[in-house]
Order: sequence, then C-alpha cells, then structure tokens
Amino acid sequence: MNDWDEDFYKEFNALKDRKPGLKTYISVGGWDAGGKVFSDMARFPGTRNAFIKSAIDLMVTYGFDGVDIDWEYPAAADRQGLAEDTKNMVTLMKELHEACQGNYGVTVTLPSSYCMRCTFPSSLEMMK
Repeated sequence: MNDWDEDFYKEFNALKDRKPGLKTYISVGGWDAGGKVFSDMARFPGTRNAFIKSAIDLMVTYGFDGVDIDWEYPAAADRQGLAEDTKNMVTLMKELHEACQGNYGVTVTLPSSYCMRCTFPSSLEMMK
C-alpha cells in the first residue's frame, strides 16, 4: 500500500461524517490485477484465509463497510485464469461472506459482456 492510499481511505471514509448512513466499500482486483492473482489466491484454503483476514483487517482499520471483489473473468484463459476458477470463486465468496458475519457487506463485480459471462459462476448458492 502506498502512503497516499492510507490518506485517501481516511478522506473517503470521512465522507460518512457529512452524510450519515453512507456506506463505503473497498474494491479489490480489477483489470490490471489480471486473473492469475485471484486464481492463485482462491485455489488453496490457506491463501483464501490469508486474503479474507487481510480484507477484514483493511475494513476494520480504515472504516470501510464492505468489500467488492472485482474478479470479472474467472477461468478466462486470456486473463491467465484456470478451469477451476469458477468453483474456487464460489468458495472464496462463500468463505468471505461467512467470515464477515453480517458485519460487512460483500459484493462482486460482474462481467459486462455476454461472452465473458460464460465463465462466470451461474449459481448464487454461495449467498445462502
């Protein structure tokens, strides 16, 4: 994390002082992160647990109300995805949701194009 990140997080979350009821989320991932980072992290229980702990620590430290997982292209070969990404993404989201225990929101950024949605988990079982 850069020094300016910390300042930005504090300034961003200070908006809640001016607008009661405002909820702020931190988004993790994005196009520049690529698929390999998420594939590697979501693949194993230990790395998933470390990521989840880190995400919760970040929310606690800076006052975020939730986290958005921006992994739009699981299993997409052109994004260095793996075939098992779809299953691993569901597991990650379920474990993250459970770890937040209703204290923090959990969202996911969905792909915008039809052809990219083909690799996206179609089941919402993870949120049950």
